[in-house]
Amino acid sequence: MFVWYARFMISREALAYCAGRALNTVRTEAAIDWAMTELCNGKDTPTLRILAGLSPQTPPAELESYFRRACNELRYEVPSDDDVVYEFVVDLARQYREGAISRAELVTRTYQCWSDTDDVRIEDLATTLDALWDGVIAHAYVSDEAAMDAEILNFLTRAEANPKSKI
Repeated sequence: MFVWYARFMISREALAYCAGRALNTVRTEAAIDWAMTELCNGKDTPTLRILAGLSPQTPPAELESYFRRACNELRYEVPSDDDVVYEFVVDLARQYREGAISRAELVTRTYQCWSDTDDVRIEDLATTLDALWDGVIAHAYVSDEAAMDAEILNFLTRAEANPKSKI
């Protein structure tokens, strides 16, 4: 699936790989899986084929080199580490709204992304969701669930209206 992430045309899998790299939680399999998905979706470049055939034990620097070359061949712009984590959180919020991930996963991953980067663009969402989640877990407050959904929608609205804003 391709989605516009700010100014970046990139697949969800590539975005997840880049975010993992930026957060130092990357799985080498993620880049290989991305390459195989691209090939299955009809994309084909020499470097993409090489990347898809690499072993998960391939050194990370070599894997990154192939990943960047494949993106270049496909004319995909690889987001900077600063932008990719923000865009990853925007995508997590989208996935939650689509029903693809749970509220618990959204809260946990958003807070982890914020605490690892201190990105002010996701600070309000992370801290608000974390505080409301404590109420949901402790007391099963339905009003807190509604407030969480409203906060997520507000975050997505701001992100889509001004994807390069700092707030």
